[in-house]
Order: sequence, then structure tokens, then C-alpha cells
Amino acid sequence: INQQKQIDEIKNYDSGFYRISNITRRTDASYNDSLAYGFASNASYTSCPDNMQLKLIDRLGYRTEGECITVVNTSVVAADSLLGVKYILSDTPINGLKPVKDISGYNSNTVYENPYCLPMTYVVDSFKQTEYKAKNQFEFQNELYSQLIGEKTELYTKLSATKKQTQDGVIYTINVPKGNFAVYGDFILDGFYSGTKIKIGKNEAFDYAAWLTPNIFYVPTESGKNQTVRAITENPEEFQTPHFYALDLDKLSDISGRLSENAVETLTYDGDRIYGSIESEDGGFAVLPVPVSDNWTFEINGREVTPLSLGDGLTVLPLSAGLNEVSAEYTIPFLKFGILVTLLGLLLIAAAAVVTYNKKLRDRLAVFL
Repeated sequence: INQQKQIDEIKNYDSGFYRISNITRRTDASYNDSLAYGFASNASYTSCPDNMQLKLIDRLGYRTEGECITVVNTSVVAADSLLGVKYILSDTPINGLKPVKDISGYNSNTVYENPYCLPMTYVVDSFKQTEYKAKNQFEFQNELYSQLIGEKTELYTKLSATKKQTQDGVIYTINVPKGNFAVYGDFILDGFYSGTKIKIGKNEAFDYAAWLTPNIFYVPTESGKNQTVRAITENPEEFQTPHFYALDLDKLSDISGRLSENAVETLTYDGDRIYGSIESEDGGFAVLPVPVSDNWTFEINGREVTPLSLGDGLTVLPLSAGLNEVSAEYTIPFLKFGILVTLLGLLLIAAAAVVTYNKKLRDRLAVFL
């Protein structure tokens, strides 16, 4: 009940179109909160996922579990901004996110606003389809933002750290720069290691390298003050090559502001339909929060267009100079085939019932004769 109250308060506070992320996870079912409480999210738990969507979110830092769950239990702020995640429900603060004082806290969760969140639809001047060469999630996000603004940018920079072996694992001391940063870590593991925990500074330790645990984790820091990350594990040899990166929040703010100047508020997202118009003096490209899929059909000014993709996952539409009337419709995969098979099954059941009835009727008549 309290969870629904909190979601309703967010909707009353902001009537726009955006995503909400609940990063305080308690059970598997909480990854379906968006379905239970009626909001758009970057987390999911479904037996029939869109693989392109899962792959994109995994490359952004939210790993896929069992090819059906997107594990979202922190806020990777730059990734959330790309995905239109404007509000985050969290029991811990994260650098860059602003608590919303006008919305009540429930279930130990405070509502935080992401001030860097990109509009759900916006126009960029140029866009080149590219092959991504990033070796990790942080560098991948650098590539995406560089692609959007048409020039190379490094929102994330790699941090150095010193290592010390311990009896129960290994401790890293991160050299934290001065400035406005959000710091993240990732141990780049290939499997699970039972009983592993991560302890950051004096904060409470959390499970890692296990079912429904993250790859990327947030590292609470203060400007210019080093921070320790301790891996408590029976497999210390697997925790020898971590990545620690600092997200430059000032750079993110600048880029977000530039892209938001060309926000589009004249498109309507209505379930399986998108419609509206985009006015663009010099053409350009519209970035939409819609996963690339062959099941979407897009038309601009009555002519079907083939979308490009951002990060091999988000839809990008080429625009003409002037008014662009946009219409799109989503077709459920194998819907007609499924209906046909269902009808055929019903006919077979009906036929079997008739045959069975006639056989029983003949058997009864035979008794009397």
C-alpha cells in the first residue's frame, strides 16, 4: 500500500512521461514493481524479454540474470539519464541525485530526482551509425554520449587504486579526485562466488558475485578523500583486476542541458502506438526511448522509414527539414499465427468432443438393440 502511495505521489508531483527506478531490492518479484504499481521502469523480470533491450541495459551496467531479469539495485546516473530515469527510490543517497522533499518517504525509501535525466524524446543535429569498441560499461557510455553530441567526451575517467591482500580477501584504496563526481566499481567477474561481500569504507557490507547482485556498484565518496573497497571472499584470486571509474557530474550536467534544449514534447506514447509531430528547421535525428525492434513500424509524413539505433538498442529517426508527422505501431510477434493455432486447437477439441459424443451415443443405442 505504501509503495503505491509513493508512486501515486510522484505522478501527482510530475505528470510528464519518464521512468522510475526502485533500487532497494528485497525479493525477485520487486523487479516487476512497474507492472504491479503502474509505472515505466528500467528494471524487468519477464519470461519473454526483448533481447535487444536486455543487451543494451546490460552494456550500460545493469547486468542480465538468467536471460530474463535486469538487475537494477543501484543508480548508474549517466546510464539512467540516457534511459529517461527521472526518479529513483533509494534508501541511500547517491552523488548527483537530489532528494524530493515534497514527496513522502515510505518503506525506508526516499524519492530522489535525477537532474541530468534526458527528455524522453529529443533531436540531435547529426548522428552516425557506428561500431562500438568499448571494453567495459563505462567506456561504452562515453561512446554513446560522444555519439549524441558529435564530439569526443569522457564523462567517465578511470581511477587508480592501491591493493592490499588480507586474510579474508583484498582491500583497494581508491584515489578519489577533487570535484563533483560519482564513483563506481566493477570486479569484472565471470561467475558466482558464494559468500562474497563488498564493504565500502565504514558502510554496511553487501552481497556480491551471487544471484541478483550487481556487477557495477556505487562507491560513496567525498571530494578528494580516498575511499576503501574491501572484497571479503574465499576466492581472492578472482578479485585482482577491478575497474574504478569517476563520473564527472559537471560534464554530464552540461551535456544533458545541451541535449535537453531540443526536447520534443509533441509526441504521444500510447501503449503500442506513437503519434505526433516534430518540427525541425534543419532536419536532424530524433532519439526515442523505444527499443529497436522489427515489430515497430515507423512512418514519417506517410512514408515508412527504417530507424537507426543508439547503442544498438534505442531508436533514432532521421528527420526532414520542416514538419515531420510521426506515426508508429507495434505488432505483437506471431500474434496472427498464435490466434490461428488457438482457433485450430479449439476446432480440434470440438471435433474430438463430437466424435466422443457420437461414439457414446452409438454404444448406448447398441445396448437397447
